Amino acid sequence: MSAPKIYWTLLALAATLPLVILLERLPFEAVDWRAYQKISDIWHPFQTEGIFNPPWTFWLIWLLLKIPMYQTGVVRLLIVASVAAVVVRRGGKWWELLAVATSLPFVYLVANGNIDWLAGLAFLIPHHGASLILLSIKPQVGVLAALAWLRRNGWYILLPILFVFALSLAVYGWWPAQALENIRWMDHGKGLLRMKWNVSLFPWTVPLGLWLAWKAWKKGDEFYGVSATLLLSPYFAAYTLTFWYILALKRRSLAAVSWIGMWAWYFLLFRRGLWPLF
Repeated sequence: MSAPKIYWTLLALAATLPLVILLERLPFEAVDWRAYQKISDIWHPFQTEGIFNPPWTFWLIWLLLKIPMYQTGVVRLLIVASVAAVVVRRGGKWWELLAVATSLPFVYLVANGNIDWLAGLAFLIPHHGASLILLSIKPQVGVLAALAWLRRNGWYILLPILFVFALSLAVYGWWPAQALENIRWMDHGKGLLRMKWNVSLFPWTVPLGLWLAWKAWKKGDEFYGVSATLLLSPYFAAYTLTFWYILALKRRSLAAVSWIGMWAWYFLLFRRGLWPLF
């Protein structure tokens, strides 16, 4: 490694601690992350109310679950770092980093501390088999990007996720039934789809979603796949749009209109400033 790279790496590491302290002092709780921290045993995660992510989610974050409930700065730092890494990995310029950092979905993600950042790492790593495992953690982030990957790389990329799924069944039994039961009983029996933060327009968006899924396969373009995922998903929160927005940056007009539109939607919806979001 050259001297300048070593210098900037050390400088970045030196900035980590103050950034963690700053993020811990944000005036809103990382409520989603606190929900994950309630998991006392990663071998029985579905005994915790509201947990429905696949078991390999907790294999990946079990060390983070040891962080005390009142300390969320480390998790928020991982969110910031992972999002920035994906932007840079995809050739993002400084203005693109700024656009993402000030976008509604990113602000929402940092505020709530959800694990979309972990699924979003799928767009950072080059091995699409591993990427599919990550996206399966939160499929609504963009699992249909796999259509583009399948088009370009072939069906072998399905082997890792099939292996992990089979392994999880051997360890946990038929866990999907437990996950679906937790979904059904969320929010005192109202269910996941009726949660107030669900911004999906399903089923009205299904025709456009199917067309974009076809385009993702036809053109081998993961942006169309992520867009199709959101349009075909009956549930996603505003922060789920973070990685869609990163992929949209190369379409500058769409990125600009989306940035303005998402904030306009928010302020028109709440009309009380930023705080109702959190």
